[in-house]
Amino acid sequence: RRNMMVELLNATYGLNCAMPGGAFYAFASCEGLIGRTSASGKHLGTDEDVALALLEEANVAVMHGSAFGLGPYIRIAYALGDDALKAACIAIQDFCQATHC
Repeated sequence: RRNMMVELLNATYGLNCAMPGGAFYAFASCEGLIGRTSASGKHLGTDEDVALALLEEANVAVMHGSAFGLGPYIRIAYALGDDALKAACIAIQDFCQATHC
């Protein structure tokens, strides 16, 4: 699951995710989304904005990295089944692709 998630996230516009060494979550940089606007018109000024917009627009819950002192990152848990995790990653990809300047 970890490998699949990291591969999908790294193929996502605006995200960059290093392979985590352990745990059941990964931190993906969302720096490429900062300053952009979501499809619904929400300005993405911080990683917290990105996390909230993902929840509201893509129905995917992630945690903003700033809560852990790691902005601009989002924390994504991969303690899900393969199908649910892949669906979440695809929803994240669709959300990111739909952002604009």
